[in-house]
Amino acid sequence: MDFVKGRVLRPGDEDFDAVHRPWNLAGRKPYFALSPSDSAAGAFDPDTLERLRAVKRRHDPRDVLRANYPVGG
Repeated sequence: MDFVKGRVLRPGDEDFDAVHRPWNLAGRKPYFALSPSDSAAGAFDPDTLERLRAVKRRHDPRDVLRANYPVGG
């Protein structure tokens, strides 16, 4: 739910799509909105996920830094 013009928006409301357009991720969930059963792959396209994995391998080869949904690699 989002508040716009003093009211709560729900899917199907007139302004809902316009308000959420900046966060349209081609059907992917934002990383911060993943559920426990999701993986990081659900939030990123394959090229972005591979870049994140490359950064992780280079800067954290011992897997010291961990967060909600590891990117692996």
